[in-house]
Amino acid sequence: MFRPRAIGAICVAFALALSAQPTAAAKPTVTGQVQPDFSLEVKYGVLVGLTGDAATGGQAWNQAVKVAVDYINQTLQQNGYSEQFKATLVDSQDSEGNGQRGVEAAQKLVSIDNVDVVVGDLFSSVTSAVAPSVIIPNRVLEFTGGTNPVLTQLNPAGGPRLLWQPVAADDLQGRVLAKLLGSAFGTSTTVNIGVRNDAYGTGLSDVFKNAWLAQGGTVGKVVSTTLPRQRLTLRLSSSSTAIPTAGCSPIFARRSPS
Repeated sequence: MFRPRAIGAICVAFALALSAQPTAAAKPTVTGQVQPDFSLEVKYGVLVGLTGDAATGGQAWNQAVKVAVDYINQTLQQNGYSEQFKATLVDSQDSEGNGQRGVEAAQKLVSIDNVDVVVGDLFSSVTSAVAPSVIIPNRVLEFTGGTNPVLTQLNPAGGPRLLWQPVAADDLQGRVLAKLLGSAFGTSTTVNIGVRNDAYGTGLSDVFKNAWLAQGGTVGKVVSTTLPRQRLTLRLSSSSTAIPTAGCSPIFARRSPS
């Protein structure tokens, strides 16, 4: 699930870094071709939880970034640009899913490793701590996997967009989910909601519930789990209980039996 979004973020970051460079003067070659007379190496650093509750998603995110960097370099080589342009993964830092630790890890990537792009964090709470204290003051790019709608508002007004949110925010995800379920079950259906009991899960649940009610549906039971970073699979009926299994989905909605 993380590979497509990470690869896309890495490729967009490379394009942004390239477009930010001054227009290159061109010099003719003996074959009459035009070649740029400058080179560019874009340095990436991964910021994500590699241990603890965030480890499963974090390890997948880290691996996806490695795949993306290899893909960029292979594509550059295939198109004859490998001598001018290069993508490098400098380091991967463990945020542990914690804001303070995330700031320390980001400072290492930016101040010591001198990365141009930070890829992460998956947690909105870590991103909201890192962006204003490290990313924006040092004017580097950050591509977050966080989905809190307010993250992109951290970008300075009138300044360059340094914090990017390639994943759909919670307010969009919740509305889309309500629309999809309405198409499948009918908009007047009663649904039961199962949600992971953390900021991500409850926030997305609230957006979905409001969107569902607004389109004419009703909500029966709302069940949550306190098990962190677990997938919540629910068999919701008049006598059922929540059954947590492995994974990280924050919300599950099911039509209430008639």
